[in-house]
Amino acid sequence: MVGSCQSFAAVAAQGSGRWEVVEAGPARVVMRHHSPDGDQGHPGALDVSACFALSDQELTIVYTATTTRPTHVNLVSHGYFNLSGQADAPIGDHRLWIAADRFLPVDAAQLPTGERRGVAGTPFDFTKPQLLAAAMVADDPQLQLGRGYNHNFCLTGAGCREVAWLDYPANGRTLTVSTDRPGLQLYSGGWLEGCFAADSGLCLEAQDWPDACNWPNFPSTRLDPGQTYRSEVRLRFGVA
Repeated sequence: MVGSCQSFAAVAAQGSGRWEVVEAGPARVVMRHHSPDGDQGHPGALDVSACFALSDQELTIVYTATTTRPTHVNLVSHGYFNLSGQADAPIGDHRLWIAADRFLPVDAAQLPTGERRGVAGTPFDFTKPQLLAAAMVADDPQLQLGRGYNHNFCLTGAGCREVAWLDYPANGRTLTVSTDRPGLQLYSGGWLEGCFAADSGLCLEAQDWPDACNWPNFPSTRLDPGQTYRSEVRLRFGVA
């Protein structure tokens, strides 16, 4: 999970200085960061905290943020998972379930088109668990754009609830994702290279819908002064 902290910092505060560790214990780490007004073109000075807490077999990640000017906030952890235990093994033999009946199609730049498309009858239907390998080889233009999956799924339900489940049948390892966010970005690692082979790890990123500031029909990511942004994701590991 150290990689998740580093990825979060790189995405949310690239070029803005280091994160400060304000609490560190055997099962809990709290980090904070100050992003000045205008950083990377974003309005408002943003004060962000990230709390990583372990309990039993579960990792809970909570992000909070406040701003001095109206801005848009969407914080996410970008950890990769491969339950086989082999860093270079393909993730096609993993089985996935997602609580989403719609997803966001993307254009050639891999930005949402504004459409919310039903998953029924498509390779994006994970309402029943299916092997990733079977879905990823489908002849679908959306999969070709992202070398596999790099799409936001529009989650059903509200509050902190179970939204995804991943397992590796060969050893029975499982990962259950719970969140209070409306979206889950599935990235199947098609662009991985160097130390890791393509499709050797996947991301399940609980977040708000990407590019929401440009689509009024998406759930809003706007944060105003006096408000506190808060997001939560729980990752529970087990053996079936």
